[in-house]
Amino acid sequence: MGYRSTVKIIAGKNAAAELIEVNKKHEYFTVTPGSNDETLFEADWLKWYEEDDDIAEYAKVIDKYLDLGSNERADGIDFYRIGEDSEDVEHNSTYSTYATLDLGITVSNFEPQPEPKG
Repeated sequence: MGYRSTVKIIAGKNAAAELIEVNKKHEYFTVTPGSNDETLFEADWLKWYEEDDDIAEYAKVIDKYLDLGSNERADGIDFYRIGEDSEDVEHNSTYSTYATLDLGITVSNFEPQPEPKG
C-alpha cells in the first residue's frame, strides 16, 4: 500500500513550465493555471518518495527553484507536503509567489445537532 501524502505547489511562470513538462510524463498532479501567471499543482494520496525516479523529477525542479532563491515571481515556488502522520509536514518556499499555500484544519465526520424547533 505505501505511505501517502497530499502535495500542493504554487509555481511561478518559469517553474510551472518545467513542472508541467514533468507532469506530462507522470500525470500525478491536477494543474490549474491562475490569473496571475502562477499555476497550482495538486495531488492527494500520492506516494511521495523522492528516491523514486518519477518523484525525483518533480523534486529536482522544486529544488532548482528553491536553490535559485529568486525574488522574481516567475521563478517563485511554494511547496507543501502533508503526510498521513499528523506531524509529517514539509513546507519550502521562495516566498516570492503572489499566491500562498496555508495549512488549515479540516473537520471530518462531525454532524452538528439539529436546531431545536421552537
